[in-house]
Amino acid sequence: MESRFQSAIHRVEHYHHAFSNLDAPQLAQVLEDKIGALQSIRRLFTCRSHTSGQPVILLPSAYINVSRAARSYAESLPDHRFLFVHTRSSANLTSLPPNVRSTSLAPYFVPSDKKETAFLLESWNSLRRKLIDCAEEFNAADAMGALERVPALMPWGIALRDAWSQVFESEDVIGCLSGDDSNPPSSIPLIMAKQRGFPALACHHGALDYAMAIKVNHADFYLVKTEMERDYLRRTCHLAAEKIVLAGPASSKPSPSRCVARHSAPWLVFFTEPYASYGWRSDDLYRDLLPPLCSLAQACGLRLVFKLHPFDSVKGHRRMLRRLVPKHEHSIEVVAGRPSDELWKSIRFALTVQSSTALECASRGIPIFLCAWMRDPYSGYVQQYARFGVGHVLESVEQIEQIPELLESHNGKPLQKQPAYGAINSRELVDLFSGTYSLPVASNA
Repeated sequence: MESRFQSAIHRVEHYHHAFSNLDAPQLAQVLEDKIGALQSIRRLFTCRSHTSGQPVILLPSAYINVSRAARSYAESLPDHRFLFVHTRSSANLTSLPPNVRSTSLAPYFVPSDKKETAFLLESWNSLRRKLIDCAEEFNAADAMGALERVPALMPWGIALRDAWSQVFESEDVIGCLSGDDSNPPSSIPLIMAKQRGFPALACHHGALDYAMAIKVNHADFYLVKTEMERDYLRRTCHLAAEKIVLAGPASSKPSPSRCVARHSAPWLVFFTEPYASYGWRSDDLYRDLLPPLCSLAQACGLRLVFKLHPFDSVKGHRRMLRRLVPKHEHSIEVVAGRPSDELWKSIRFALTVQSSTALECASRGIPIFLCAWMRDPYSGYVQQYARFGVGHVLESVEQIEQIPELLESHNGKPLQKQPAYGAINSRELVDLFSGTYSLPVASNA
C-alpha cells in the first residue's frame, strides 16, 4: 500500500534501527554474513588447516551454542578424532579438547557452476508459476514477497554444498554429528554423510526442538539429553521411537557440587529470548514486563540482571531500558556471553519464558518461573516444561508480584523437580559414532 519512496524510507529506518542496536562483534558478523555470497573472495584470506590423515568425525556449526554441544560429545570420546568446522566466525571456539581439530569452512569454498545455477533458477521460476496457480496460499505468499528470497538463497545453498563436498574430499570423514539440523550450514554435511553411507547423528543444542515436527529427519539416530526431550520428540513431534537414543554428553548435567544455597544470592535474573530476531514487538513485551520486575527486585532486595540470549546485544538492551524504564536503567545489570559459575552462584531465583536455561536452572536447584503469557503459540515448550515439573508457570504479568509468597510457602524446598538426565556408557557411544549401534537397543531405550 506504500509508494516506492515511502517503502525506501521505511527500509532505511529499519536498517538504521537494526544496526544501531548491534554490538561491535555482532556488527562484524552481520557484515561477514552479508558478503557470504562472495565466498570465492573470502577463501583467499583464509587457509585450509593441514589434514592429519586420520579418520575424523565431522562437527559442523554456525552458532556458538551448537559448537558447545558438539564439543561436549567430543570430550566424551577422547580416543576418537573430531574435525570441528565453523561456518561463521561467531561460532568458533577458543578452547577445544586435544582430540578436536578446528577449521573454518571459508577456505573450502570454490567457484560455483554457473550453468547449474542458471538451470536451477529457471526450474524454480517454472515451479513458482505452478505453485501460484494451484493454491491460494502460494498466491498470497507470492503477493507478500515471501517467495522472492528463493532466487538469492539458491546460489548460497549451492556454494555451501560445494564447500562441504570439498571437506569430504579433503578429509578422511567417517561420520557426522550435527547439533542443528534445521540450519543449512550444519544440515547439509549431515545429509552428505548419510548419502555417503557414514554414521549420521543429530542432536539439539537446546532443551527442545519444535522444528522436528515439520522437518525431514536425515539422521540415523537423534541423541537426546533428558527423558523430557525424548517424550517431546515422540509425543509432540511424532519422531519414530527407534530413531531416538537417550545419550546426553557427560558434561550436559550440571555437577551437584555447583548447586549452592540460594538464601544469600544477590541477583534476580531474567533470561532473555531473541524476540527482535523473531520479528516480535519486543518493546511492547518489555513495556509490560519491566515495571513489575523492577518492583519485585526492590521488594526482595535483589539486583535485577538481564542475561542475554546470544542473538541479543548489550547495546540494544541498554537502549531499550533507557526508553522504557529510564529511572531504573542504571540499577539494572545486563550480562552477555556464556553463563559462568559465578553467575549461577549469584542467582536467588530467575525468570524466563521458554528458554533452555529453565532446564539448567532446575538442574542447579535455582527456582525458575516461566512467563507463559509471552510464549509462542506453536512450540509447546512451556507446556512440556510444566508436564515434567521444570519451572513454575506464571499465566499473567500480575502473578509476578506473587513470587515472594510462592517462595516463602515452600520453605526453601524446590519449586520444581530435578530433571532426569539420560546417560549412555562409552561403549554404546562408540557404537553410535561407528555405525554399529543396534536398532533393537535404541527402540527399547
